[in-house]
Amino acid sequence: MIPLPDNLRRPPAPVSPVHSARDETAVDAAVARAAARLHGLQFNPEHGYYGWKGEDAADGHATIRQVAHEIVRDARQSLAGERRRALFDGAIRPILDRTLASLAGHAAAEAAGLHATAAKARLEAAIRDAAAHPGDDGRFAHAVFTADGESRRLAAIHGWDQPTTQAFHRAGSERAHAARLLAIAQIDPNRALEFFRANRDQFDPRLGAHAEPKLTLLAKSAKARALAEAVLRGETIAGTPGVRPTNSDFATHFSAWRSHANLAATACEPGDCDFANEVLNHVQGHVERLNSEAAAKDRDDRNLLLTGALDPRRPRDEAELLALDPRLKLAWVDARPEVRAGIRARLRHNARGYEPPLDGEALRHARWAEGLRHAHPEAFRRLDLAHSVYRRLPADLHQALLDAQTDANPNRGSADRLRRLTFRPRRHG
Repeated sequence: MIPLPDNLRRPPAPVSPVHSARDETAVDAAVARAAARLHGLQFNPEHGYYGWKGEDAADGHATIRQVAHEIVRDARQSLAGERRRALFDGAIRPILDRTLASLAGHAAAEAAGLHATAAKARLEAAIRDAAAHPGDDGRFAHAVFTADGESRRLAAIHGWDQPTTQAFHRAGSERAHAARLLAIAQIDPNRALEFFRANRDQFDPRLGAHAEPKLTLLAKSAKARALAEAVLRGETIAGTPGVRPTNSDFATHFSAWRSHANLAATACEPGDCDFANEVLNHVQGHVERLNSEAAAKDRDDRNLLLTGALDPRRPRDEAELLALDPRLKLAWVDARPEVRAGIRARLRHNARGYEPPLDGEALRHARWAEGLRHAHPEAFRRLDLAHSVYRRLPADLHQALLDAQTDANPNRGSADRLRRLTFRPRRHG
C-alpha cells in the first residue's frame, strides 16, 4: 500500500469560534482599506484616474492598473496567516475585477475620444484646404473622400450602425460642399451659382432654400458691375459702340457713359429695372470717384502754388515761382483759372513789396473754426462759413475752410449726389 501524507492521515485541527471571528474581523478591515484605496484611485477629485483625460488616460492605463494590483497585494501582506489571506483573496477578487473593468472602460473611452478627435480634425483640415483652394477640384475631391473615410473610422470606433454612419458621412460631405460654395461665391458668384445647381442634392435642404436666391442676386450684381466696367472702358456692347475716355475731362463723357450703360443693361436684362439701376449706380460711383479725385487734385495744386507764392524768397512773377520747385510747373498747368488768378494776385503783392492787410477778427474766427473742426466735427459741419466775418479772410484760407466743411458732409443721397454733380473741366496749356 502507498502510505498517505501526514496531512491526509490526520484531520485538520478545528478552528475555534474565537479565532474564526478574529480572522474575519481582520480580513474585513483589510478588504475595507483596500476597497477605499481602489475607490480613491478611480474617483479622487485631485488625482483620481477618472480625472485623467485624452492621452494621459490612454497612456497611463497600464500604470494605474499596476497600482491597483499593488494596493491589493499590500493589503494581503498585512494579514498574518494563510487562512486570513485565503479569506481576503475570496473577498477582494470581485472588488478588484470591478475596479480593473472600470479602469479599462475609462481608458477605452478616452482612447476612442482621441481617435474621434483626430478623425474629425482630419476632416476639418481637408474641408478648410478645399475651401482655401476653390479652383482646385482635386482638393475638393480629397475633402469628400476624407469625409467618407473618417465616417467609417468613427463608426468602427463608436460601434455605429449603418444609418448613423451614413448620417455622419452626409453631414461631412454637406459641410465640404457648403465651404467650397462660400469660397467660390466670394470670387465668382456666377460660378458659385452653377456649382450649386450642379450639386443641389449634396447640400442641406435648409441651406438650399436660402442659397439659390442669394447667389442669384450676387451673380446679377457681379454681372452689373462687369457691365459697368465694360461701359467705362468704352467697349461695344449689344452692337452699341462705347465711349473711350480721351482726356482727363471726364465730364464730357458722363452723359455718353450713362446712355451707353442704360442701353447695355436693357439689352442684357430686358425689362429688369433693378439691374439697369445697379449698372447706372456703378457708373455713377465711378464718376463720383473721378470727381472726388479731381477735387483733391485741385486742392493739392492750389496749396502747392500758394506755398510757393508765400516762400521767403518772395517770387514776383510766374517765372520766379515756377523756378522754385519742378512740381510747381505741373501744378500751374493743371490749376483752374480762378486758382491762377489768386496766385497771380499774391505774386503782385510780392512784387510791390508789402503784405496784404489781414483782418484780426476774421483770423481769430478762422482759428476757432479750425479748432472746432477737430474737436467737434458735427458742430463744424453746421458752422455758417458764409457769414461776413469769414468773407473777410484771404480767399485761399476761406476756400480751405469751405473745402474742409464740404469734405465733412458726404451724407447726401445717391440721387441727390447725381443731380448735384458738378464737373470742373481741366484746361491744359
